[in-house]
Amino acid sequence: MPTRIVLFDAPSSDERTAYVEALTANGLVVADDADAHDDCIVVGRDETSILVHLSYPVSVRLSRGISPGDLAAFLRVAVEFEELQRRVGLGAEESSSKIERDLQSTTAFLDSIVENIPLMIFVKEAQQLRFERINKAGEELLGIGREVLLGRTDRDFFTEEQADFFQAKDREALAVSSPICVAEEAIVTPQGERYLRTIKIAIRDRRGTPTHLLGISEDITPRKKMAEALRRTEDQFRQAQKLEAVGRLAGGIAHDFNNLLSVILSYADMILEDVKPGDPLRDDLGEMRSAAERASLLTRQLLAFSRKQVLAPRVLDLNETLMGLRRLLGRLIREDIELTLGTSPGLGYVLADVGQIEQVLMNLVVNSRDAMPEGGKLTIETSNVDLDAEFAAKHLGVAPGRYVMLAVTDTGIGMDTATRARIFEPFYTTKEQGKGTGLGLVIVFGIVH
Repeated sequence: MPTRIVLFDAPSSDERTAYVEALTANGLVVADDADAHDDCIVVGRDETSILVHLSYPVSVRLSRGISPGDLAAFLRVAVEFEELQRRVGLGAEESSSKIERDLQSTTAFLDSIVENIPLMIFVKEAQQLRFERINKAGEELLGIGREVLLGRTDRDFFTEEQADFFQAKDREALAVSSPICVAEEAIVTPQGERYLRTIKIAIRDRRGTPTHLLGISEDITPRKKMAEALRRTEDQFRQAQKLEAVGRLAGGIAHDFNNLLSVILSYADMILEDVKPGDPLRDDLGEMRSAAERASLLTRQLLAFSRKQVLAPRVLDLNETLMGLRRLLGRLIREDIELTLGTSPGLGYVLADVGQIEQVLMNLVVNSRDAMPEGGKLTIETSNVDLDAEFAAKHLGVAPGRYVMLAVTDTGIGMDTATRARIFEPFYTTKEQGKGTGLGLVIVFGIVH
């Protein structure tokens, strides 16, 4: 809309006409004072001057002697200046609005990137280490919504020990100029214990003063579990290789030795038939034969360990096998040990050598007996179990599926970590010399595998 000129106090109609003609000749629009508004330039006068009130808060005082043409020319310049000012103002406003829109768009874009990064990203203020920002991955990992987390500290959500550790690392990062890496930190979440690898960075102002802490955390729990599973598998594989090597050696020796013992026992029996009762030699021969039988039992154990024993597998009901051994197992333990047999109804059938099952049970029961010198409780039970992929991954040679479990549990003194690490080593025993061969659990291991 063009700027209009409002004239006041013209002394005569002729003078006003002259002003109007001059203004019109300069392309200006003259308005009545009744139409005056903020977009008008108002021209008035007092006793000494002509006053020009521009639409912006500026007034110009001109001489009363100025001609209508010069006044019109001045007003023309004033109008053009106001138009230029208006355009510049609109341009600045549009530019400012565009900058604001671009800034909002950029901020929203960066927010979207941070929100969708699959790592936990958090920001804490540097003074009290209160959370000021966290992304979606952080909410999911911690199991805490941002509406609960923001404005609070680690001490509001974690144990004192954990919070002390987190905040000590935060202070360490704020005190140095380069990022720090926390290679592994444990954290308890609704999903259980997780392990994080976290990079912490100090955010500083222009003066170098830290104002915030930026944290980027990666959940390394799957990687850690995989490494542990690999380590367990390697340990089991090495153990199996070691047992295999020892088994081959022991099996070869035991086979030849068993042949020699068969000859010794046969000759002992023939000599005993010729020696009359009461002969002093009979007792000596009896001791010789008993020693040969014990040696023969040892060779059978070695053969079982080396898997060179002839097997006769058949379909078995472990409940029946267990109950059939009840009397024998009872004789192996002392009176101060309570034996409980728990058989599961509907137990599945297994394909196994009954002699080997009996050997496993007797070896385990003897071990349990010796672990309870002051008496206790011995429980043998059966049940159907389903072994999943996670269990199979932790046990070399096991495939997921349905199995029949035979469990032997006692209330004995137990074993420390060092002993557990060696229980399947051939000839390793914690018993006194002469009271153990160190093959009991090794044979169990060989038969089961």
